[in-house]
Amino acid sequence: MKAKLSWRRLFSSFLAFAMTLSTVAVPQNLVLASQLAGIEIVGNDDEKKEIESEENSESISEETSSEKTSDKNNVLNVPQEDLFEIDENGIIYNFNTGSNNIKDLFIPKEIRGTIVKGIADSVFVGRNIESIAFEEGSQVISIGNNAFRNNQNLTNLELPDTLQTIGNNAFENTNISSLTIPSQVTTIGDYAFSECKSLQTVTIESNNLTSIGNYAFNHCTNLEKVVLPNSIQNIGNYAFGSCSKLSTISILGQQVTENVLHLPESLQTIGNGAFYKCANVETVKIKSIQTIGEYAFYECKNLKTFGIQDKLEENKIVIPNGITNIGMFAFSTEQPLEEIRIEAAKDNPVYIGDYSFFSCTAKNIVIGNASTIETRAISPAVENIQIDTVDTIGHEAFAAANYLKTFSANSIKRIEYRAFIGYNLLREITIPSDIEYIAPDAFAGRNIDIKIDKNKADSGLVDAPWGSQLGVVWWKDTSKDNTE
Repeated sequence: MKAKLSWRRLFSSFLAFAMTLSTVAVPQNLVLASQLAGIEIVGNDDEKKEIESEENSESISEETSSEKTSDKNNVLNVPQEDLFEIDENGIIYNFNTGSNNIKDLFIPKEIRGTIVKGIADSVFVGRNIESIAFEEGSQVISIGNNAFRNNQNLTNLELPDTLQTIGNNAFENTNISSLTIPSQVTTIGDYAFSECKSLQTVTIESNNLTSIGNYAFNHCTNLEKVVLPNSIQNIGNYAFGSCSKLSTISILGQQVTENVLHLPESLQTIGNGAFYKCANVETVKIKSIQTIGEYAFYECKNLKTFGIQDKLEENKIVIPNGITNIGMFAFSTEQPLEEIRIEAAKDNPVYIGDYSFFSCTAKNIVIGNASTIETRAISPAVENIQIDTVDTIGHEAFAAANYLKTFSANSIKRIEYRAFIGYNLLREITIPSDIEYIAPDAFAGRNIDIKIDKNKADSGLVDAPWGSQLGVVWWKDTSKDNTE
């Protein structure tokens, strides 16, 4: 206050001095300035004085404060349209305000004569927007990477019908509770809606969409229901990972079956971790997919039924013919299963990755035709294994199968190192006649009878160190069914 009064006194003295000069007129702008400053010039030399009351000072202070508050709440007293910067291609590339207090964002279809076609990367990232609306007739076709990321107050979102592309991280970490993807969308980018923890329902209306980006809906922890079109061919890595409440996926235009993930008939690839830690998933319906990625259904602790859409078998995981790859740790459930059955045909053998069914409690494993069964791929609770053909039983493939009682296979080419190591109830195994290689210690630690074609003895296989100091191996001649 002292500094303010000192300035006013100096300014008043200057004006008083000016008025003492008969030939000098006080400029009108100085008079106006004095009025704005709360200084009144009166009388002659003896009467000139500063009139400034505490009341006037407080009044000016309150008016100034009121004006600033008004500006803050309205975020510049100009139309929102004037805050946008748009390029010649119709892409909004900047929003000219340093304030984050615009809550209701309205995107017009035209800005200063230019049709709005898109929103560039990161234009609205990290603001306090609560709702986004596009003007009726909007022609926006693209929303860029990170465009609305980290708008944690965003609850209402209506996307324009013309939209085709949703960029990476476009709406990551927002607070929307429901979402409809319009019918012309062809791209949902990586992380597009990840970390939207209030999101409960998603409806994708676009039959032009063939792929859902990696992590697109990852960690949407309240997401319960999703509607997918029958055009989806790929569900990206961890697309629905950690959606712990997800229980229902239905097909656009078809009847909804609660507590069933009804995956599209068009689907070819379920990406790595696509449904990782989806704890509420109980039943999965598929049609003709080719690849189940690593960790695809890992820690789906309530999963109990998986199979062809019209041929589901309760408490069984049935992998239909046509699937050529089952990734490592693909399945994990705490539910007791009666059977895991892999129906791969001879002309379409399946690769079974490391630990792919290790965390499942199935007692019976039936495999049609496999190229390779990798390390600890089979449930440790298994009691019976039946295989048509397998090229390679990999390193420690059945090492943890401590309850294994029976094993049969019509064709095996290779049995790798320690494939059957461990202790279980298996006491006899027949090696098919087309066997080409058995690694050292393949049956280490087992007291087991092994039946093998006599012709293999002549090839030197019988002399191979299959056993170990922990077990006794009895060689048998299948041609005569007697002990060698």
